[in-house]
Amino acid sequence: MSEAALSPREIADELIKERHTEQEVADLLHEIEDHPEVDWVPLGREPNNYSIVENQQADAMAAFTELVVNSIDAIILRAFFNRFGDSYSGDEFSSLEEAAEELVEDERDIIEVIATGDQNGPFSLTLYDNGCGQPRDEFEHTFLNVLTPGELKQEFDFLQGKYGMGSTGVLPFCGEKGYKLIASAAHDSPGNWSWSIIRKNRDKTRYEYLVVNGQPLQFNGEIGDHDSGTFVKCFEFQSEVKSTITKRFRHRLERYITESPIEIQLTDTRYDGWGPATTKGLLPSIKDRKELLQGKSG
Repeated sequence: MSEAALSPREIADELIKERHTEQEVADLLHEIEDHPEVDWVPLGREPNNYSIVENQQADAMAAFTELVVNSIDAIILRAFFNRFGDSYSGDEFSSLEEAAEELVEDERDIIEVIATGDQNGPFSLTLYDNGCGQPRDEFEHTFLNVLTPGELKQEFDFLQGKYGMGSTGVLPFCGEKGYKLIASAAHDSPGNWSWSIIRKNRDKTRYEYLVVNGQPLQFNGEIGDHDSGTFVKCFEFQSEVKSTITKRFRHRLERYITESPIEIQLTDTRYDGWGPATTKGLLPSIKDRKELLQGKSG
């Protein structure tokens, strides 16, 4: 396939920034998937993966929360690598709280959740973190697996999401077609992006992901103003909350995230006049509301 026929960077930008419904994604994929170099392979290279994916989570918000937990882990892991290098003795930190206290920097660390789409209609959720990301030779094994996506983190006792639930548990809640895009570039290899999009195949017998010449797509450069980290976009996310994600959606998310060491910013592009909201989970939110009420009563 020629560069003119398919630019991996242009397709990734289009999917992240411009396409927000399943039909828009399907139209774009239809333009490229007839090329002989383009193919779809089973998620995790496991042909019979449908039941593995479908039986992980029964609640959409719980599934999405696993993605946020993975983002928290990725940021702490990037900070760990920057401080200690790749070696881990097991003696550095005994808990997530201890690691976060030492490693997290509020002005540097980013977790963003952005809702896009039409008012009162289907909406997509894009999650970005500036964590460790994944190098190209690990991208497929970590993000496009079904049995061992949490393998990298299992040796780090202070991390949370070690068992791979967040990687695929959200797929049954990505609309009817299961579209979920993942793009990542490692913190120590900025600009070297890998990406693919997952879907439920037409016969609903498996989940599969896009490859070109047998591999996930790659390009060099930036996505927006980011040169590393990870984007995950869940198309037509089936949330029970359809209104702005800065209110009821945020409150639902806080039920699952007790206390995050990293501030989570939520932005909804569908409604004018609604600014972004931030949260660190349920306990900090309760504390903030208590202090607000005490201030009013005083």
